[in-house]
Amino acid sequence: MIRVNGCELRWEPGMTVQQVIQVKNYTFPAVMVTVNGVPVLEEDFETRSVNDGDTVMVLHLIAGG
Repeated sequence: MIRVNGCELRWEPGMTVQQVIQVKNYTFPAVMVTVNGVPVLEEDFETRSVNDGDTVMVLHLIAGG
């Protein structure tokens, strides 16, 4: 299991950040992701592995004023 934004999600071998975003159905145009508190660059979403027991945070970035 992994934790995504505080909720448990079944982990699968080879899972990537991009797959986590897809499984959770996050469709925000701009997000910031951390894995175990370490930021992940958007260009690394498809290659950054998520391991069993990891904590993933996906934050929706918004702008306004």
